[in-house]
Amino acid sequence: MGHHADPLDDVRTGPAPDGDSLSDTTFHAFVAELHGEIVGAAGMHVGNRRRSRVGDVGLSVHDLWTGQGIGRALMQALLDVADNYLGLKRLELEVVTDNEAAIQLYESLGFKREGIKRSSMFRGGVFVDTLMMGRVRDD
Repeated sequence: MGHHADPLDDVRTGPAPDGDSLSDTTFHAFVAELHGEIVGAAGMHVGNRRRSRVGDVGLSVHDLWTGQGIGRALMQALLDVADNYLGLKRLELEVVTDNEAAIQLYESLGFKREGIKRSSMFRGGVFVDTLMMGRVRDD
């Protein structure tokens, strides 16, 4: 099966298939599926008590499908839930400092650079730095 000119025409995003996800108000996940295969996933964990209006976001897109709008579609689905259903004030995430494409995506969605965590992730046999980013509604 050949690839279409716009792969997003065939991408479906929706809640992750988890029977308990509807009753769990602290974790929200979406997957992107293309031709019956999952090509990306995004999740958001909502804090409790004093952090009940803060969401911690994670995003992953398969290497073969980056740069085609899948990450943006997944993030927009999470932002919609965060803003319009949960009323979250703040979203935060971490990204490896050399992942410029992801950093540009997050900045285009309103996230701001907040700081560097030195040697905070072990990748390929070496420690790498991560960038902390945050998005505050009405910021």
